[in-house]
Amino acid sequence: MEIFVGDLRVTEDIWVPIAATLLGGMLALLGSFGAMWWSNRFALRTREAELERLQAERAFGTLFKLLHAHNAAANLDQQISEMFLDAAQNGAEGMDPWAKVMELVGAPDEIQSIDPSETAFLIHMKKSDLLNDIHLIQMRIANIMGSVEKYSSLRAEMQTFLSANMVEGNIEGGTQMQAAFHGGAAVQAELMTARLNNLLGQIIEKLDEDIPISWDILCKFKDAAILRYGKLFPEFELRNDATGKKD
Repeated sequence: MEIFVGDLRVTEDIWVPIAATLLGGMLALLGSFGAMWWSNRFALRTREAELERLQAERAFGTLFKLLHAHNAAANLDQQISEMFLDAAQNGAEGMDPWAKVMELVGAPDEIQSIDPSETAFLIHMKKSDLLNDIHLIQMRIANIMGSVEKYSSLRAEMQTFLSANMVEGNIEGGTQMQAAFHGGAAVQAELMTARLNNLLGQIIEKLDEDIPISWDILCKFKDAAILRYGKLFPEFELRNDATGKKD
């Protein structure tokens, strides 16, 4: 079989190898493009899977931030309750609250803020209310810890004041304190007492409100993360020491 290209005659022994070479090149090119497409697709899936895993781990970290805040508030509440109980057992139940609750031991826990990107997946799940509650409860507990730090500072000032006025007052040991003042010292003591009692009352009130709320939010976030990430979200059992409930 012969092929004419213009006036040029191309015999079969020439054009067949050329055609085969061209066809082979085209097939090789198509194969190369196909392999590249599959490779890119696999790489994309790998990146997506890795991103999903990292997001699940980040959600787990957020869960621990919420758990830390809840435990910090619960431990603080327990510490205050034990001081009130100790005062009652030692016959000082009628004393002012500030006299029963000494400086709270240790520095207040730092409540870690939660970045909006850590809870962004809740928007896609149409759980914006939970997202707002998460950031709000972290802020509320952080405010409580700030109040605790202020109370401990004022309580230390009261201790110094009492020590400087030992002629007019007397201090009992342990977690109880009792003093009687006259004149200018009495006015100053009254102002300091009112300030301490007011601040302590606010702390106790906020703890009573926010501890159960923080537990509820914690459990809801865990459920949402499991629903979103499935097996990628590590299994973790929550236990509420105050109620004994598990989640």
